[in-house]
Amino acid sequence: VACFVERAVSDPAMRGVALDVGGPENLSMRQVAQTFGLVTGRTGSVGAVPLPLMRLLAVLLRPANARVARQIQAGVVMDTRDLSFDPAQTSCRYPSITLTSMAEVARRDYSSGVHAEALKAP
Repeated sequence: VACFVERAVSDPAMRGVALDVGGPENLSMRQVAQTFGLVTGRTGSVGAVPLPLMRLLAVLLRPANARVARQIQAGVVMDTRDLSFDPAQTSCRYPSITLTSMAEVARRDYSSGVHAEALKAP
């Protein structure tokens, strides 16, 4: 994302351009959690709150804790909308910018090096 922001600031041709930015793969939230678990070496179970309960909590918590209610509502959106990203058009338009996988980001920013081998592609 930083590369695209830098380019948008420095390249006049990008003024007024709306650009979708994402990674080279589409991952579920569970896959994101598993990737970070491998990198950090933390073990544990990954659970999911049922969607009807999330919808109910987003409404019930609004008066008591609007911030948490908004976070839950964001979870509802992420669970119900197609958030997939096709990198083909962006990669074709900006071939000099390499899209970074979640595993690469996790390895680079969160790994102590101990668990990085587990994330290498087969």
